[in-house]
Amino acid sequence: MPRKSNLPLVTPNNAAEAAIMSADVPPVALTVLAIDPLSEFRADQHRRKMDAQGEIDLLTEQERLADAALAAKLKAAEDALDRLRVFETQKRDAEHERVAAEIENYRQIVLGADAALAAIDEPEVVQE
Repeated sequence: MPRKSNLPLVTPNNAAEAAIMSADVPPVALTVLAIDPLSEFRADQHRRKMDAQGEIDLLTEQERLADAALAAKLKAAEDALDRLRVFETQKRDAEHERVAAEIENYRQIVLGADAALAAIDEPEVVQE
């Protein structure tokens, strides 16, 4: 009499199923979902849309950051230009004051020389 077993008969057609059944795999893993072409197309288009929107968001953020960096550079350049204007103005004012003092010094020399020449050119005052 042939021996009876509780194990299912393994044939080449159900060998893969038997291997899966012997493993500790939940029964959900054995379920093959039928793929609806329209659902697959919709899912693919949704993924493409989300990817494209992500790229748009990324590029928009990169542009915002680039604009902020440019604004910061322009502000720094304007601040440097303002400091340069103040420095050059103060430098020019100091030079102007130095030249004005030098001119005044030469005017005093001219006045002194004129007074000396006038004293020489005047006849001597005779005292009685």
